[in-house]
Amino acid sequence: MTPATEGGRKVVVLAGGWSDEPREIGHSIEYGDYVETLLRGAGYDIVSLRPLRDTLVNLLVQHEGATVFNALVGRYGEDGVLPSLLEFFGYSYTGCGPLACALARDKYRCAQFMESHGVLIPNSLLMQDSTNGLRFVARPDTPLQDIVPSVVPFPLVVKPNRGAFGQGMTIVRHEDQLLPAISTALGYDGLVCIQQYIWGSDAHVSVLSGRVLEIIESGARSDLPVLTKWSFTTERRAYVIPGRFSDSVRETLKVRSELIFRLLGCRGLTRCDYRVTPDGRVYFLEVNVQHSIRPLSMAVRAAAASGLRPVDLVLEVLADRWSPNRRLGAF
Repeated sequence: MTPATEGGRKVVVLAGGWSDEPREIGHSIEYGDYVETLLRGAGYDIVSLRPLRDTLVNLLVQHEGATVFNALVGRYGEDGVLPSLLEFFGYSYTGCGPLACALARDKYRCAQFMESHGVLIPNSLLMQDSTNGLRFVARPDTPLQDIVPSVVPFPLVVKPNRGAFGQGMTIVRHEDQLLPAISTALGYDGLVCIQQYIWGSDAHVSVLSGRVLEIIESGARSDLPVLTKWSFTTERRAYVIPGRFSDSVRETLKVRSELIFRLLGCRGLTRCDYRVTPDGRVYFLEVNVQHSIRPLSMAVRAAAASGLRPVDLVLEVLADRWSPNRRLGAF
């Protein structure tokens, strides 16, 4: 069933939001503006909403029957709260469902779930800030020094368990850096993930409705050449498309990303991030279930290298949405 025959051609684009992080709001607005431009060009009737937490429901009830395109990022936009709200009120919406979003947002538990299905992950620990102080979730009575570095050796990564954009993340090389790094991460989340640092290259795999797009390799701008028309650079990083990986590594990245998409019950557009070691081992790091579509973004460039236009991405995300009349198989 196409968007034209189910729910009409009216699309409400939610962007901006009420995050405490200006970067998240700016990222979301750029995403929403681009989607609106593409959908208008495709003949859709667009309603642009920039809601705050206390205005969201009142704004939505003015557009009953419309499809909601979720372009919110960060907390609430991609942690499962918004999909739950939209399903409760019976709105058709884009993106992944409540369970997929909530689990993906929880980086530690998502990785543990994937490991149980044969996906290689770095050694990790989860700490919680409680009334009794910092405690390991799985070993609440074990002191920090008894686990680090025996389970997770130095160097290691300390990050907010439910963070985004690398905020609050620190690479810790020595023991005296550990507690300050945990304190930094706690500024973003009460749960802190301590993770084995994996030496190697970064790989990013976008998945569109179960289809793997061209694989991307990224690294420091000074370390990677920009070799193709799809590759691009930001202030600090270079993104090489297609990534310079062996055939066997590319196949592993493809198969695992398809598996993760299915296991989470994803819809629309997602992105899996990995670290690939020099000897070809592929470690899953996290999955982004709210992979944004912006003019200069990995999604748009990976799609272009796969023969898709930006509008093709948006229309597929719109088609692969949840609706009250099409619940089966949706998480």
